Amino acid sequence: MPLTLQPATLAGNSSDEGGVGEEKGLLLSSDDGRLLLLISKFSREAGRGMRLNALWVLVYEAIVEGVLLYDFAPSPVTLIVDAQDSTLWMNVSAEADAAIDHMARHHLIDRVKTTSGVGCGAAVCLNITPGGSKQIRTLPP
Repeated sequence: MPLTLQPATLAGNSSDEGGVGEEKGLLLSSDDGRLLLLISKFSREAGRGMRLNALWVLVYEAIVEGVLLYDFAPSPVTLIVDAQDSTLWMNVSAEADAAIDHMARHHLIDRVKTTSGVGCGAAVCLNITPGGSKQIRTLPP
């Protein structure tokens, strides 16, 4: 089943006062809830977690399509393939990065370093936690 996210409105942006999850003391904006849903969907499909660089691509596409109201800016990202360092410029959202840190601090997601083979550098993968799955069930449709 494809993941469908509705475009964001200005009333549901990342700086709104009323967010998702207020009743439990955890404040997630509408955009943060959408980001958590993205991480959940794609970490389950991958089976071992969603790579952070892949998430940056999805976040950028969601921003361009108006689904997320985050910012983005070019940022250098180091990739290591066959023991060779390579720097690639990607459009990365500082707000999405802050939301990931917030969700990790509140144990909604886990960050795991992994390698995919000999000569490859470590990559960060994101996994949804049971607490994150519970939080997703409280998201509005």
